[in-house]
Amino acid sequence: MFQIAELLLEQVAEKPQINQIIGFLDGKFVAILRPKAQQKVYYSRYKKRHSLLFQAIVTLDDMIAYLSPAYPLIQLS
Repeated sequence: MFQIAELLLEQVAEKPQINQIIGFLDGKFVAILRPKAQQKVYYSRYKKRHSLLFQAIVTLDDMIAYLSPAYPLIQLS
């Protein structure tokens, strides 16, 4: 995992036109137990389980600049 990050950092450093990058966006599915209500909202057909979605921006020096609240996978109207 860190080897990939190091490779990305090297590539960013070599390209002056993208030196404005402050970090990288990443998403994470976190498995949860099946909820009693609104099961459809939390079910991921991709992961085949109930889960929450988090997103984060990680800076080039491995600091978390932003961590989203946990979101259900879909919004019901």
